[in-house]
Amino acid sequence: MSQQHQEQERFVSSAWCLGAAQFVGSGATYALLYILTKLGVEQYGLWVLTLVLVGYLTPWATLGLANALIRFVPSYTNHNQRVAAYSLACRCSLGFSISVGAGLVIFARPIAAALLGGQEHWALVVLVAVLVPLEAQFQLGNGVLQARESLGVFALLTVVRYTFEVIVLAWLAWWLPNLEVMLGARAAILLALVLAQHFLVLKLVSGESIGAYEAKKELKRYLSFGLPMIPASFIWSLVMGVDRFMLEHLGRVSEVAIYAVADTLALVLLNYTRPINGILQPRFANLIDQRVDEVQRYLAGAVKYLGILLFPGAVGLVVLAEGLVDLISHPGFERAAGMMPWLVWAYLLIGLSNPLYHLVYLRRGGRLFLWLFSLCLGVNISLNLLLIPVWSGVGAALATLGCFGVYVGGLLVYCDVPTLRTLVGQWQPLATAAGCSVMMGVALLFAKHIEPGLGLPILIGLGVMIYGLSIWVVGLVSHSERRLLLAPLSRIKIMRRSPFKSTT
Repeated sequence: MSQQHQEQERFVSSAWCLGAAQFVGSGATYALLYILTKLGVEQYGLWVLTLVLVGYLTPWATLGLANALIRFVPSYTNHNQRVAAYSLACRCSLGFSISVGAGLVIFARPIAAALLGGQEHWALVVLVAVLVPLEAQFQLGNGVLQARESLGVFALLTVVRYTFEVIVLAWLAWWLPNLEVMLGARAAILLALVLAQHFLVLKLVSGESIGAYEAKKELKRYLSFGLPMIPASFIWSLVMGVDRFMLEHLGRVSEVAIYAVADTLALVLLNYTRPINGILQPRFANLIDQRVDEVQRYLAGAVKYLGILLFPGAVGLVVLAEGLVDLISHPGFERAAGMMPWLVWAYLLIGLSNPLYHLVYLRRGGRLFLWLFSLCLGVNISLNLLLIPVWSGVGAALATLGCFGVYVGGLLVYCDVPTLRTLVGQWQPLATAAGCSVMMGVALLFAKHIEPGLGLPILIGLGVMIYGLSIWVVGLVSHSERRLLLAPLSRIKIMRRSPFKSTT
């Protein structure tokens, strides 16, 4: 078997592994959504705003070092260098994030008054100060696991986190529905995971004593690559969360909760494509310096299969929006269905452009994204100011769609000619996947019209069957591609039939 084929099989196996973890994570996310919306629109809106604040601050705490580890760890051949690089990143990030946390504690009351609707929520800000350093350390460990392509361990830690959060937060929501206690429990789970992850990462990347290492030189290289991504990531966090705060200021906290339900449902479109994107960046990082042709081949395959997954998902979410909102939320959240279509198309743009983002970032670093994300933020705020007073949550969704369109346009401007040719070369499979998806959507609308009582499981199953049959008839996935994609499942079947390996 050729090295190229072995790499393809490893890539597909990693995607299946991350896919299983994402399946568990998606189930946990929607289970938590159902559980936490029972707290009511006001309490759930406050929970959302608190987690958005964590998302705003975490990029600052990581110092851009997680992406720097993904970029540079593959170039190390010495175990000592990998250990020292990881330890150096952890120490720098921890020191800075503790300083950020101290500022949050000192100014907890004014921050709570400005962002959470009142000084009485100061304890939530203090808990944010605890969560931010832990999230930063967790991201650094994940960066090394991805760089070393140890995606099984990465997936396992993700599954454990989701599982424990669902169990513990569900129990607390039932017996002790207090946001401070629930955030504290989330921090305790994350602390245990960070300690376990640190132990596992050191085992994976070490083999000898650390010894002497040029820490200052390497830190300078990491920071020059990743440091510009700190403000850039913070600006992108603003892009992703500013609509909620603008809805709160221009409307009510209850509108934030309804919008968050629509956004969470629309995000499922990205959730089941993350296995591809999760392994694409470390694969590019391992190839980009020496095997440029392979990068273009992986880019073409990723764009094709992202289209195959994203187009039917987008159409299905739009057609079934009302039923999905009814399924995972409670009375009072019905208007989320009207916001979903615009958010779905916005995340479709993000999902298709993710491979391009990885390439542009690895080649150009974070400086480019400072101005691109700033432009997106300006567009998002301007559109929110114009559209929220007129259409409320739907206006915020339209603003997100316009902002993401500007982002994708910026990526296309800054990619090189070979990459553009690769993207253009995938127009036919993308158009075919889109056409099959539209046909599936028309069939589902017809089925709903003929039999309004059909349940969501039946409609989803019908959609999968129609789409799967359509892409099989048009030959969108070749026989050799199907064999490669299903190879991990075949190996599982063989292992189930022969649990003991012969030693003869």
